[in-house]
Amino acid sequence: MREVELRRSARDRRLFEAEGVGWLRHDRWLSHRGEGGSVGSAAAEWSFEPRGWTGGRAEALDRRSGLPIGGYRRSATFSQDGEVTWAGRVHELGRASRWRSRFRLADGPATLLELDVRGHGSRPVTLRVDPALDGEPGLVLFACWLGRLFAAQAAAGAAG
Repeated sequence: MREVELRRSARDRRLFEAEGVGWLRHDRWLSHRGEGGSVGSAAAEWSFEPRGWTGGRAEALDRRSGLPIGGYRRSATFSQDGEVTWAGRVHELGRASRWRSRFRLADGPATLLELDVRGHGSRPVTLRVDPALDGEPGLVLFACWLGRLFAAQAAAGAAG
């Protein structure tokens, strides 16, 4: 697995970049909506939006066509574990640590992606990406956005 950090861009405070993967941008302050895009010759862009008032669902839309390409559905009420669907394939997203905001995206027993989410700052997420996901930057960015969404929801719950 290779390690990549999501880093804040020097030119835009809401833009974060992951070298070799792509970029994420938050829609606006206090909004959980976001957008992402891949880098390279086959560049693509997606919109990421939470769905439902409980925060247990999310959707990724292709920005060109507006059609859904991915989604997330929480498996239990007080859990962040759930299923991530991307381009017709189903993956499991779950916590990898009880004490930290660390998540794991798996395909059966194989771990495809590990996320260590620190919340805000110039380096909010460290990713460990399996080479099997090199052709799926959208899935990596969607999982990264979900990790940041979970961290924001946990912070809001702790404050309330």
